[in-house]
Amino acid sequence: MSGILGISPRLFRLSAIVVLLHGIAAVCTEYVFQVEGFAFGLFYTFLQCFTFAVLALLKSVVSGGLRLNSWAIRGPVLAGLSMTVSHGAGILSYLEVNYTTAMIFKSAKVPSVVLGGRWINKNQTMSHEMFWAICMMIGLLLFGLGDGLESARFTGFGLVLIAINLAGSTLTANLQQKVLQSPVPCSVQSMMLVQYAAASAVLLLYIASTTELSSAIIWYLDNSSAFFYTMLDNLLTYIGLEAVMRITKDFDATRANVVCSGRKAITFLFSYWFFPKPFGPFHALGLLLTLVGGWNLQRVKWNAESVAACQLQSRFSLFVAT
Repeated sequence: MSGILGISPRLFRLSAIVVLLHGIAAVCTEYVFQVEGFAFGLFYTFLQCFTFAVLALLKSVVSGGLRLNSWAIRGPVLAGLSMTVSHGAGILSYLEVNYTTAMIFKSAKVPSVVLGGRWINKNQTMSHEMFWAICMMIGLLLFGLGDGLESARFTGFGLVLIAINLAGSTLTANLQQKVLQSPVPCSVQSMMLVQYAAASAVLLLYIASTTELSSAIIWYLDNSSAFFYTMLDNLLTYIGLEAVMRITKDFDATRANVVCSGRKAITFLFSYWFFPKPFGPFHALGLLLTLVGGWNLQRVKWNAESVAACQLQSRFSLFVAT
């Protein structure tokens, strides 16, 4: 098994898609949340989930890849409900905590996803994996500490929302792996369609019961540029999410979340370029630890798979020879 700098070539290609598209999409999100008068985090989440469900349906119809059996519905629905709580809390946190800080803390879920994988998917976890996962988490926390010291928008309620996002993301990521890697076939498009349809339905019921739905529609009608960047964010994020799902299906939830966390480096570059803000020593050290931890975690997993493949091939060759 050959790799690119110790990482699977397919994983490397899929990761590049996530890094580039989600990096640009994050700038669109940050722009919308900084427009005067915007206070519609749950509507933003609903619009995003609804767009993802529609795009998944269209792609499934065109490609003929829509296969819905009982497990292909039940599993994604559970993931969608978990994601509704997680993603909704994460989006709302942007209103309480500086955008970059919220994004960083939300990325500190890699160790919890690793541990959650042992419980939900019975994954074997090596000490090296947990070490590098903890390095990523420490790096992310240091970056968040730097922003907390230098940002005026940093509330305790925002941190509670981020904690809910971390817990929900751990459950969602491992449920996605369980569905996509189950013996019963479930395509990526089918998974995304059911998951985001369930999430958008729940969110619509909630915002329709409040004034947020009508208020958000009126606000967007008065801010056409914000609507354009919202939809551009949704499109780019959807393409990147397909790549994340394929990483989850072909590899595991841990590596998918490592990519999602590591891609923040590009997001930071774009964010600090388009929206100038303080950048201190905690930011620099945190960013370095995050990148080093994420890269080495990917390498540990790839090397372990390479060794396992070589051992399997050796056993097969011995069997044939005897």
